[in-house]
Amino acid sequence: MVLNIIKGSLKNTVDETAFRKLYEPNGWQIDSTARVEDEIVKTAIRMKNETEAKNYIKMTRHSAKSFDDKLFHSEVNNV
Repeated sequence: MVLNIIKGSLKNTVDETAFRKLYEPNGWQIDSTARVEDEIVKTAIRMKNETEAKNYIKMTRHSAKSFDDKLFHSEVNNV
């Protein structure tokens, strides 16, 4: 059986035996309000540990910025 689990702002999807052995002793709880979506499940499977999950969450919060070193002034000023 697959369970949705939560610890703080981290969410994961694991099977019940892994939850009982690894996650429950470390303070994770079963999240009954979570919706299972394909993208979340794929991401959760790729995560190997809690630190990797935290880094992924931080990465998704930031927006992508375009790099501009202004070396080519003609492109910036349209000259």
